[in-house]
Amino acid sequence: MSPTRRVLLAGLLSVSGLSGCLSAENGSEADEHSTQSTNTAGRDDNPTVLQIRSSDGEPILSETTDESTSAVWGELVGDRGRLDDLNVATGVSDEDKQAIRTFLDETEYATESIFITHSNIRSCNRFQIQFLSWDGTDIEYRYCRELRPPEASCVTDTWETVGLLFRIPATLPSSASLGGSGGRSPCQGSSTTYDRIDANATVAGNTTAIETPDIRSNSTGDVS
Repeated sequence: MSPTRRVLLAGLLSVSGLSGCLSAENGSEADEHSTQSTNTAGRDDNPTVLQIRSSDGEPILSETTDESTSAVWGELVGDRGRLDDLNVATGVSDEDKQAIRTFLDETEYATESIFITHSNIRSCNRFQIQFLSWDGTDIEYRYCRELRPPEASCVTDTWETVGLLFRIPATLPSSASLGGSGGRSPCQGSSTTYDRIDANATVAGNTTAIETPDIRSNSTGDVS
């Protein structure tokens, strides 16, 4: 377990009561947020991002209303009150459910926003997020792909859905959406080090997705 992952998990609550809305807190923070000026443009070369894999290929979050429940593929969360409508999907592990809840709850919505999007990746690969930028209502990010460490659980020649939750140091309008993304494979100068990987191996392990032992701390969250 990496230092970054240990630090996060050490502060998590017990995994009991994981069903239901993401937050029970509704206070003055949403009102405070509405009075802040919007930072319409910026770039973060060391973005804070939580990456969670979905075992069933579905989005990691869903929205529940009085009438129905629908998948959340992409959204800008700009106030804490929005969390009352969001739930973690059933295809996410209990450990990852709690990681999502903690990540969202620790966001300072008066000065920050959470951007949620999804991407597909081969089971034995992972993303390194290189930068995040925003301009008005358009959000873009760039990445590269590299092999996951040999202790990670993966199956070759299969694809998985990865939910990416970016914490943006700006208050963006709710209309903000993904304007573009792109990357390369493999990463140049990959920081992953290991002796070998069996191309046909299925490695036993867990599906927790927030390990950064060989990537910059508190930035490009490892997809594991």
